[in-house]
Amino acid sequence: MSFEDPAGNVLRTISSKAQDDVKEEDRDPILSKKEGLNRFAWDLRVTPATKLADKKGGRGDYTVDGPQVPPGTYRAKLTVGKQTYTQTFTVKADPRLTTTSQADLDAQHAFLLKLRDKINETHVAINRVRELRTQTQAWEKRAPALKDEAAAVAKKLTEIEDALIQSKSDDPRSFPARLNVKLGTLVNFADNADHAPTQQLLAMFDEIAARIDVQTAKLAEVVAGPIASFNTKIAESGPGAIG
Repeated sequence: MSFEDPAGNVLRTISSKAQDDVKEEDRDPILSKKEGLNRFAWDLRVTPATKLADKKGGRGDYTVDGPQVPPGTYRAKLTVGKQTYTQTFTVKADPRLTTTSQADLDAQHAFLLKLRDKINETHVAINRVRELRTQTQAWEKRAPALKDEAAAVAKKLTEIEDALIQSKSDDPRSFPARLNVKLGTLVNFADNADHAPTQQLLAMFDEIAARIDVQTAKLAEVVAGPIASFNTKIAESGPGAIG
């Protein structure tokens, strides 16, 4: 089943496929295939951001939820085998809202989507850093002659991780919050009521996003430089590579 906007853009997809290889707390909603009448209630949220593969330092990971759609017309599409059923429906605004316009709600949704996308990018980078470092550290043991080069690569990756996420503790009272939590905090402020984002929120997002961009650019440089060079030396010494 998928939910779409009037232009046909898919906002969320729900499957009936089992997710046995996924931890229970990380599983997506699932459609029932039991014979008879079944019911599924969409929470009006769009596709979530990528979750951290390793929860270490993942304080605020709840912010991976996609934002709820604003009032408007949408379409539900259910596919069973080769047959597709479509139904249009309307999401209405809270009737108690008297001072918030549709434009305000659309602006809020657009901003929350930007936050979702940046959190996704940040988590993808963190997952990538941790995966690459694990592979690199494994090569320290497998190829003692490359120990120094492996340690140098791991150090660069850790520096990027430390800028993006506080992995020493989940308690902000113990160690300073890093960029992922600062980004998640903006979600809390932007989504705590029905209103357009303030200029302060927009400015803070631009600042945090720019700092994240610096780190993702550094990651790309490490992959293209030190890791590529390290892989060349691995190839010279035997089969296998990291990446």
